Amino acid sequence: MKSKIMPPWFDEKVRNHMKIRDNLKDKAKWKDYKRERNLVTNMIKRKKKSHFESLVKNSKSQNTKPLWEALNLKSKNPHSVCSSDITADVMNENFLL
Repeated sequence: MKSKIMPPWFDEKVRNHMKIRDNLKDKAKWKDYKRERNLVTNMIKRKKKSHFESLVKNSKSQNTKPLWEALNLKSKNPHSVCSSDITADVMNENFLL
């Protein structure tokens, strides 16, 4: 990550695996590198999804401000750390029931 402000889902475990991935690439261990690259990518996807799902579930209460702040950040910069992991199904589950 190049930004000094780390997203909430980015933790030490992700950072460590990214370092391992980068070291494997530097050493040209391509099979191990590809395995670690895929692991890091999937780990980030899972953590992002979990983070946004918890935002949606927590916004069932009266305080929806954190959810809208995250969604507005996404709309201002479509290539930001937020992703479109908030699906219509997740939103419907929490707001239409």
